[in-house]
Amino acid sequence: MTDRLIRKFSSMAFEEECDDHKEMIKGMDKDNSGRVLDLLLKNTKNKKLLSKYLLLFLGRVGENKKEFDIDAVASVLVDGVSDQEVLLFALEKFHKALGTLERTSLLEKVAATGINAPVLIRMLESASTTISAVVLDILASTPNLTEEFIRASLPEINGQIARNLALILPQLSAKYFVHFRHFECLLCSESHLLRCCYIDIAEKLIIEFRQAENTENISILTDQIVERLHDKSIYVRARAISALSSLFKNAAVLNNQIKLVLLGIIDRVGDKTVLVRKKAISILAQVALNSACLTDSKETGSEIRECIRLGLDRASALLDAALKTDTLDVFVFIKIAYLQGIPGAEAAVGKMISFVYVEEHRDDVIRTFREIINKKENVLFEFVNNRAFEDVIPHLELSPGRLLSNIKEGRGLFESLYVLRHMNQYKISWEAGASLLDQSGTAVFESRGLPALTRNIEMYNNTLVVLGRLSGRRKHDNPLFSLLIRNLIKMGFNEPNLIPNTVKLFYRASTGPDVNAVRLIRAIAKSRSKTKLLDAIGSVCIEQYSFIELIERRIKVDVLDQNIDQNIDQNNKQRRIDLKSRVGPEPPESAPKKQRRNSLADSATLRYRDLCDLLRAQGNEEITDFFDHQKEHEILNGDRGVLGPLIPFVVEECHSKNSAVCYAANVALAKCIISSRLIFDQYFTDPYLINLFDQNQSPILRNTLVSFLGDIVIYYSSAIETDVLFSLLSDATIKLNGMLLIHSLIAKNVLRIRSFSRHLLIHHNDDQIGGLVRRLIGSNEQSVPPMIYEAFLVDEIPVEAVEYLCRLIQGDGRRLIEKCGAVEMNGIKKEKMEIIRGVFSGN
Repeated sequence: MTDRLIRKFSSMAFEEECDDHKEMIKGMDKDNSGRVLDLLLKNTKNKKLLSKYLLLFLGRVGENKKEFDIDAVASVLVDGVSDQEVLLFALEKFHKALGTLERTSLLEKVAATGINAPVLIRMLESASTTISAVVLDILASTPNLTEEFIRASLPEINGQIARNLALILPQLSAKYFVHFRHFECLLCSESHLLRCCYIDIAEKLIIEFRQAENTENISILTDQIVERLHDKSIYVRARAISALSSLFKNAAVLNNQIKLVLLGIIDRVGDKTVLVRKKAISILAQVALNSACLTDSKETGSEIRECIRLGLDRASALLDAALKTDTLDVFVFIKIAYLQGIPGAEAAVGKMISFVYVEEHRDDVIRTFREIINKKENVLFEFVNNRAFEDVIPHLELSPGRLLSNIKEGRGLFESLYVLRHMNQYKISWEAGASLLDQSGTAVFESRGLPALTRNIEMYNNTLVVLGRLSGRRKHDNPLFSLLIRNLIKMGFNEPNLIPNTVKLFYRASTGPDVNAVRLIRAIAKSRSKTKLLDAIGSVCIEQYSFIELIERRIKVDVLDQNIDQNIDQNNKQRRIDLKSRVGPEPPESAPKKQRRNSLADSATLRYRDLCDLLRAQGNEEITDFFDHQKEHEILNGDRGVLGPLIPFVVEECHSKNSAVCYAANVALAKCIISSRLIFDQYFTDPYLINLFDQNQSPILRNTLVSFLGDIVIYYSSAIETDVLFSLLSDATIKLNGMLLIHSLIAKNVLRIRSFSRHLLIHHNDDQIGGLVRRLIGSNEQSVPPMIYEAFLVDEIPVEAVEYLCRLIQGDGRRLIEKCGAVEMNGIKKEKMEIIRGVFSGN
C-alpha cells in the first residue's frame, strides 16, 4: 500500500493536505521510510504543510524506534530541514536513541535557527521524560543563552515547568547562581521540587564559596539548608539532610556552625519518615568517626562530642520503640560512638546487646560486637555480669589461650574467668585448672571487706564452672578434688552456688564422683553446718541421678557396638574358613583389637568396665530395668547408697524453726524428689505440698517450691492431680509464679488449655495474673469457641471474661446463642447472654 502511494506521488507536488499523504506516512516501514522522507522534502513546497507532515513522520518513527534508522533520519533532517519546531521535536523524540555525532549536528542546527529563552520555556511545558535533558543540551551548545533562560524562567514557574526546571537548574554551573538572593523565590515555592532544587544549588554554591573562603555566604546558605530540615515535605527534608551529609564529607561546614548543623540533624533522628531517620543516624555515625578531622579547635571538638552524645541518646531511644527499619543503623552508630569513646556509649552498647534475644537481630548484635572486639579487645571486660552479654559470649569465637595467659600473668583475673565461664567448645589442662583453683581460692581467703569477699566468691564459682571443661576425667584421689573439699570446709559461710558447683565438678571431672561426694558430705557433717550439709545432699542426689543416666546411655551404646562387632567377627571367621577351603591356608591372624577403654566411672561402687561385662548379654529393656533398680534401691535409697541414710534427716529439717535450715532442707528434698520415684511417693504430699501451701512459711521458700514443681510435674505428671496446680492461683503469695508455671506447662503440651479453661477464666479480672490469663488464652484462639460456652455456664467466671472471649472470634454466633439460650437462666447468665448477643450483633 505504502509503496503504491510512493509511486503515485513521486511526480506530484504536495500543495494541499491530503488523507493519502497521511496514509503513506502512517503505513511506512524501515525499508521505505527513507523514500517517504525524501518525497516529503522534495514535493512539499508549502513550509507549513511540510512542517506538519514532518512532525507526523517523526511521530510515526517515534512509535517504534527500533524499526527505523534514527541516525539516518537525523542526518536527512540536518541537511534538509531548517524548521525549528521540527528539529526540537526530533531532539525530544529521539534524544536517547541518537548517536553522539547526530545529536551534536541537530543541536548545532537548532542553534542556527535562532533559538531563544521563551522557546525553551515553552518546551518545559512538555511532560516528556527527556525534555529536561534536551534543554540542558541546547543550553550547553549555546552558553550565551543560559543566563537569559534562567532570568526568564523564574516568573513563569507553574506545575509542569516547575518539575522540569527543578531537574535543569541544579545541573547548571554554580557561577549562574552566585547572586543566590535572586533565587530565594525557589525556596519559598509551593512546589517541593523547587525547594529541593534550591537546596541542590545551595550545596554547590557552598563548595564554591569554600574555595573562595567566602564564609559569610556559606553561613547564610548553611542556615537555609538547616531550616529546611523542618520542611513539611519528606522529600525536602531528605534532600536537606543529604546536602548536609555531603557538606560534612567535603569539610564545608564552618566551625562555628557545626553545632547548629548537628543539633538540626539530631532533631531528625526522631523524624516520622524512615529515609530521613536513617540518613540522620548515618551522618551522626560518620561525624563520630571523623570528629577529630572536622576541627582543630578544642572547644569545637568538645561541642561535637557532646552533640554526638545527644544524638546517641536519641538513637538509642529508637531501640525502645522497636522500629525494625532503623535497628541496624543504630547498631552501627553505637559501635562507632563506643570505639570513639563518646560518653554514654557503654550504656548504649548494653542496650544493643539485649537485642540478642530478638531472633531477627541476633546475628546483627553478634556481628557488631565482633567488630567492636576486633578494634578494642578489652571491651569484653566492660560488660561483666551483663546477663545478655553472657549469651553473646559463646558466639564471639574467642580464644581461651589469651584469657588464660591474662590469668597466668595476674591481669584481669575476675573478668577473664567470667568470660571463660560463658565460652563454649574449649578444654583446659589439669595443670592449668589446678593453678586457676589455687589462685581463685587464695583470693577468697585473702579478701578484705564484704565487697571484696562477694566479688572473689563469684570469681571462685566461675572457676568451678571453667574447671568443668578439664580435659578428660581423673581418678577420685586426684589432689584437685581434695583441694576442692578443703576449700569448701575452710569457708566459714554458705554461699548458695558454691556447693552445687563443686558437686557438679566432681561429676564432670572425676571417674569416682560418688567417692568424692561421700568425702564431701562426711567432711561437712564433721563441720556441723546443717545448711551446707543439706545443700550437699540435694546437689549430690540430682547429680548422682544424672550421672547414672549417663552411664546407662553409654553402656547401651557400648554393649550394642560390641554385639555388632561380635556378629561381624563370626561372619568374617566363616568367610575365612570358606576361603581356606578354596585357596589354601589362611594368613596368620593379626593381634586382637584392644577393648575400648572407657574411664567414665572407676570407683569402688561404680566400675564402668564391670558394668559392661555384667550387662553385655542383656537387651535394651533389661539394661533399663537394671539401672532403674540401681538408682532407686542401691545408689540413692539403699543402705549402701550415697544418700539413703540421709533422707530422713532432710525430711525432718523441712519443718525446722531455723528459716535458713528449713529453706535448704526443702530445696534439697525437691531435688531428691525429682531424682527418685520412691522419695516422691513418700514425701511429695508431706512435707513438700504441706510447706508449699503453708501460708506461715516464707514467701521465698514457697515460690522456690513452685519453681521446682514444674520439673516434678513433668517427671510424674500422671501421679499429680491438676487441682494442685490450679490451687496455686488462689494464693496471693504464689499465684504469679503459679500462673507462669501453668503457662509453661501448657506451652510444653503437658497441660491442655481446653481442659482447664474454667480454672483460668475465673481469674480473668485478677490484678496480678489477669493479664497473663488473657495473653495465654489469646495465643490459643482455636480453643476459644468452646471456652465461651463454658464461661457462660460457670457463674464464678466474670462477665468481662465472656466479652473478651467473644471478641477473639469472627462470625455471627447464632449457634452459640441458640446453645446458650437453651440453658436455664439466672441473673449472671442473663447478663452474659446480653453480652454475647451484643458482641455478635456488631459483627
